[in-house]
Amino acid sequence: RLGVKLRACLAAAIMNKSLNISQSGWMTAGGYSKIFTLLHADTERIFQQCSNLLGVAFYIPTQAVLAVAYLFYIMSWPTIGGVVVMCIAMPINYKIADSFIKLFVERMMKADGRTKKVHEMIENIRGVKFYQWEEHYTEDVMVVRETECTIILVLLNKIATLMSTTQL
Repeated sequence: RLGVKLRACLAAAIMNKSLNISQSGWMTAGGYSKIFTLLHADTERIFQQCSNLLGVAFYIPTQAVLAVAYLFYIMSWPTIGGVVVMCIAMPINYKIADSFIKLFVERMMKADGRTKKVHEMIENIRGVKFYQWEEHYTEDVMVVRETECTIILVLLNKIATLMSTTQL
């Protein structure tokens, strides 16, 4: 329930800020529908990252300390070796997370490109229908969508590989 209220407040603050943009600013940015679509996606992304941050900031350190304490209680000194191995593995986890972030950014850029193409087609719908350019615009959108899908496939393959190797 608190999350819904936070999301609504965040969306209201971003929309209020966007209303302060001048008319020329709206047109150079791509128009009303594009701005509000991107603002909504950004609001959702910010909210998801904030909710994930709560887990990272509180739950994970608490869980790690309790797990190491419990292991030390059960196994005694060999627990220290496990902690050392975990500390050595941290740079590897950082590199994996960095590659995920790069893929997510690339995917969002491709999604923005696709949104731009669809918005362009909607703006020019009369000309598209009059000159029968539906296939041309559809092909343009599908080319961008295919590149976005390949990035999503690579991302999902990396996630599956990571999950399969960590379950061993």
